[in-house]
Amino acid sequence: MYKVRLSILSILFTVAALVCLARLVFLQVFHCEEYRQAIADKQILEPQPLPTIRGNILDRKGTVLAKDVPDFYGYINYRLTRLLDDRFWEGQMQRQGLEEGQSPRLLRYEIQSRYAEDFNRLNRILTFAERIGNSRQELLETISRINDRIWEMGCYVYWRRIHPDGSLEEYRLQKETIEPADVIGLRLAEMQQAYPVFEIAAEHLVEAQAELSGLRDAEIRTQGKRFYPRRTAACQIIGWVGLVQEEEKALFSQDEYLRYLEGELIGKAGIERMCEPFLRGRRGEVIYDKDGHLLERKEPQYGQPVQLTLDIDLQEQIEKYLQQPDLPPEMVSVVRRRASAVVLEPATGDILAMVSSPQYDLNTLRQQAGKLLTDPNTPLRHKALEVNYPPGSTIKPLILLMGLEEKKVTPNEIISCPPHSPPPGWPSCLAQTRFSQMGHDWRWADEGGNIARNALRGSCNVYFSRLADRLDSGALQRWLFELGFGRRILLPVEMTDRLTGERIVSWGALPQAYGSIEYGIQPRPYTNPEQIRPIPPNRQSEKRFWGIGQGNLRVTVLQAANALAAVVRGGIYKPPRLIYLDEDPFNQKQQKILPVSPKTLSVVREGMHAAVYEDGGTAYSTFRDCPLRKELKIYGKTGSTENPDMAWFECFAEDSADRSVVIVVAVPGGLSGAGYAAPIGRQILQFCHEAGYIGIKPKPQTLDKPALKTN
Repeated sequence: MYKVRLSILSILFTVAALVCLARLVFLQVFHCEEYRQAIADKQILEPQPLPTIRGNILDRKGTVLAKDVPDFYGYINYRLTRLLDDRFWEGQMQRQGLEEGQSPRLLRYEIQSRYAEDFNRLNRILTFAERIGNSRQELLETISRINDRIWEMGCYVYWRRIHPDGSLEEYRLQKETIEPADVIGLRLAEMQQAYPVFEIAAEHLVEAQAELSGLRDAEIRTQGKRFYPRRTAACQIIGWVGLVQEEEKALFSQDEYLRYLEGELIGKAGIERMCEPFLRGRRGEVIYDKDGHLLERKEPQYGQPVQLTLDIDLQEQIEKYLQQPDLPPEMVSVVRRRASAVVLEPATGDILAMVSSPQYDLNTLRQQAGKLLTDPNTPLRHKALEVNYPPGSTIKPLILLMGLEEKKVTPNEIISCPPHSPPPGWPSCLAQTRFSQMGHDWRWADEGGNIARNALRGSCNVYFSRLADRLDSGALQRWLFELGFGRRILLPVEMTDRLTGERIVSWGALPQAYGSIEYGIQPRPYTNPEQIRPIPPNRQSEKRFWGIGQGNLRVTVLQAANALAAVVRGGIYKPPRLIYLDEDPFNQKQQKILPVSPKTLSVVREGMHAAVYEDGGTAYSTFRDCPLRKELKIYGKTGSTENPDMAWFECFAEDSADRSVVIVVAVPGGLSGAGYAAPIGRQILQFCHEAGYIGIKPKPQTLDKPALKTN
């Protein structure tokens, strides 16, 4: 019996040995490579990201307006920044606990003593950062933001571990019940990382390397800094970038190499924000083993360049002129603080210049942000794009166009402007007081009377208020809408990704006002004319004031310029363009042909031409001695309003090569379009001529070089 048991045990041991041997062979033969890879993986360090590089912003000629340049930052690990967070110390005290009879102050002192070396190191770093030009307040605010973000993350992670199925609303309600001790007990990767705290200028780099080299929990890293070579030029259009905030990190969150990391930049305003999907670059990464050998490198991909239709030289020239205009001293300060101007190329709809005064330096925006935000002149708002104004008499060419097309007047029909004041409820005409109460009937008695072209030439309020009153209010509002009023006219942009071939759409458009083409003071945007609220029956008299660009009618400077461009194009409306697209160089995809006859356009043109070239025209005195009068055909219209005071001037000019430009100038606070705005428009036209956009570009004057002597 004993031998039988021994034999059975022997068999069992043999079987077990064979099983183990088979398992060993299986592991060596079939899983050898897998285990080797696992061992190798343990020697591989975490991938290190390579920074993104934003695309450049260019003007129409390729001049760089915004680009990334290398910059240096001092990074401090959270292990040090947390020492300035009271929640960290409270958590430490909770974890250790008070002994019987022990003072909380004494306990806190004991705990802080353990971190004395770390605290001294942090203070040394911050003192150095101050020494090289960073303010202590900014340093502390930056550290506070870092601590807040990581603390919020810690609270959420701790709560989620306890409530894996809880909702975000439940977390918000229960967040205050989380103890600091629970948060500091976490071991999150973000709690072991370094974050950018202060900037290091190039001239301090060697000093920083000597100070921070070998200092634990501090390091110097290079990352891209946004630089604006033209500083103030087109500042409100170009916009700026800033550090990405937590709520912004959801953008591109599904793409490992496109998503935002802590300390990266994101567009905050202007083209920088609008074109973030194009400008944003993709990160690269490098992978090393523990011996420092490079195992893999993925190069970063540059963001796409964005090319604007602006001519930055023309833009800058106009901006500088508006700061020192050739006007009487009492006008200069008003222009310098409030004026805006738009220059359009009608054929394409391209915005060649869009100026708003005053400007600011994009490279020092962070330092002057507080001052800019409280400046009563609102330099951060683009006054040609984001502000609504009553258009004054610049609306009259369009009212005439509508009246002619709606058969409410004929070109040679006289609308009387008599020598006496109009009845109550009707606008008066300046001619009824300026010319010894003679009115325009007397002024044009020998030139056909107060007909369409003369009424436009002399800007007769009686003519255009009467004409607007004849128009059906719905027709008036529809015409205004079709000409681009009452809606946003700068549209989102779609581009093709150079690498993937996919179509990318910008994030909306620049901030822009949309004016008001309905009765009331709260404007709202429309996408089609059917959405427009009609003028109430009891407010039909409002049309009389719309006919002279006052009342509740509101427009932007860009809208006024673009509507005039539709007249220049022969009744073809298209939205203005700020970003150049190769696939649609003439901006034809969005254009619409309006029902305007050549005869109507001829009458409007004749009146605007007379305003510049003929005695009695509102812009005649401004352009009487203009040297461009003979080379170009200039068509203009002045405008002014009261309550609020506004001065306007709009014009378009054409040359023998069928080229044209549209110019609109607005001066809030200006008392006269002819006095405040028209001289500026004339000078801008001169700039456009010198830049070669209209007429024959003058040759630069050069000194004759003396002939070289030969032996």
